[in-house]
Parts: sequence; structure tokens; C-alpha cells
Amino acid sequence: MSGHHVSVMGMEKNPMNSVLGRIGDRVLERLVPKTTAKADTSFWSRCYCGTVDGTTYRYERYCHVVGGHSSCGPCEIRGIGC
Repeated sequence: MSGHHVSVMGMEKNPMNSVLGRIGDRVLERLVPKTTAKADTSFWSRCYCGTVDGTTYRYERYCHVVGGHSSCGPCEIRGIGC
């Protein structure tokens, strides 16, 4: 066995392969974006408060987050008072 090879658990490890592996990892890091955990969820978002015939109503809209993208529906009455 030459001085440039290391035996690991019965397998020879070439230092050049290690260097090439690190270079390959760096290339992949640049080409493939890192993933982030993004949970899908839904929630109510307050729009505004409005008064109709002397009663104050709270208007909200239902929003969704799916795959990191969000969207909301129209504002609607969700309760009395603000």
C-alpha cells in the first residue's frame, strides 16, 4: 500500500477522492438551493372595522399558506366589536 492511501475498515481511501468529493459538494450547494421547512397553514387576518346601523363589526379574511406561498380570500364580517 502506498503512502497516499489510507485503509478505513478494510477499504482503501484515496485523498484525491476526498478532495473531489468536497468540490462536488460545493458545486451542488450552488446549483441546488437549500430547502427550508415551511409548514402549510390557514388563519384569519383582520381587514378593518366598520359600523352598520350603529353596530360595529370586525371584518376579517381567511388566508392560506401552502408551500411558502400565501393567499387570502375576501374580507367578511367575523364578529361584533373591534
